[in-house]
Amino acid sequence: MSNDTGCEFGSRLTAYHDGELDAAAREALAAHLAGRGKCRAELAALAGVSGVFAQVPRPRLLPIAAQRIQRNVEMAMQRSLLRLARIFSAAAACILLAGSIQLYHWRQAASSAPLSSWTEVAASSAEARDASSPAVQWYLADASRSTEDIP
Repeated sequence: MSNDTGCEFGSRLTAYHDGELDAAAREALAAHLAGRGKCRAELAALAGVSGVFAQVPRPRLLPIAAQRIQRNVEMAMQRSLLRLARIFSAAAACILLAGSIQLYHWRQAASSAPLSSWTEVAASSAEARDASSPAVQWYLADASRSTEDIP
């Protein structure tokens, strides 16, 4: 249907026919149809087409065909889920490999560099310059203990 009625309600005739308009719009269109023959003819044509489609028998699906369709849909879903699982597994393996390589390089760099004791690092920090800071006092008190007690 072309909705070639030439009026403002022409574009809403299909929605009116299908019962998709709210009450106010439906009443306004019904009042419009009372005085507009061209719109009534367009609505009658819509009803005719709907009637033709309503008379066509609907095809019935045999139970075996429905089972085949169901099985094919399930197999397609399983294949797509397996494909997605493979993609995520490959991505996780790449991340794990890259992280392992990075950790190996960090360990190599750390083992070749001279290590400072934690007390030297604490004493050389910016807060250590201000001996009145509670954090520095704690560091210094803890550093004065024997480092053999620390596991």
